Amino acid sequence: MITVILRILTLPPLVLMSFDWEHPSIAELLSLKAAITCQFDLSGADVALHTQYLTVKASLPMKSLLFEIGGSLETLQTVLADDNKFTMAFAGDFGVFWTPPLDFHSRLSFTGHIAGGRVDDFIGAFVPVTTKIYGSVFQPRLSALSILTLNYTARLGPAIGAGLSATCFVRNDLGTQVSYPVSEDSEGYFLGTEIFARIIYSPFSDLQLNIGAGAFLPALGDAGPEEQALWRAEITMVLAIY
Repeated sequence: MITVILRILTLPPLVLMSFDWEHPSIAELLSLKAAITCQFDLSGADVALHTQYLTVKASLPMKSLLFEIGGSLETLQTVLADDNKFTMAFAGDFGVFWTPPLDFHSRLSFTGHIAGGRVDDFIGAFVPVTTKIYGSVFQPRLSALSILTLNYTARLGPAIGAGLSATCFVRNDLGTQVSYPVSEDSEGYFLGTEIFARIIYSPFSDLQLNIGAGAFLPALGDAGPEEQALWRAEITMVLAIY
């Protein structure tokens, strides 16, 4: 079955349009998704920003492995009172997921999200249409940034699960990501590495306890190795009442 969806969303002062196409099983093997997304700035400001995205993503399962790869082409128009500027940008992602043949359910994955940086006046830094969080402690905007994550999750018993991840952040140019942990006049590209662990305990179907802790370590990079580490610990309880 092929799925086609057209969405038009008005969020003043923006209009967002998306045309989505999906084929779940090409040759009973490959899953393919494609989307065209357009964002129009109707704020009436002195500088208006319009963006369009062509996005394609494919998934290929092979026994205990799942491979995913995708890419996005962005066109961007900056409209000024007396000048219009047209630029392009690129982004991509990939993932390899492995389910080991163990007595308990677990998954090991390696994923990457790459948002292109500025090359010249025509190829600019990728600007996402929405903000999506990729880190648990360090949460920068995915623009001119590569995020590589190694993650392991396991269901250790009927009521308990756990996960451990390590994420490396790399900037793709020296002008877009200039806030923490980048030091003044830094020429380094590696921002640092985040390590985060999580335990989920669900003794009943309507009760879940989620405990997580981790740190982002700029000392493991070269953009601002003297910056202080970020730490985060969280405890969340979810109770369903019917």
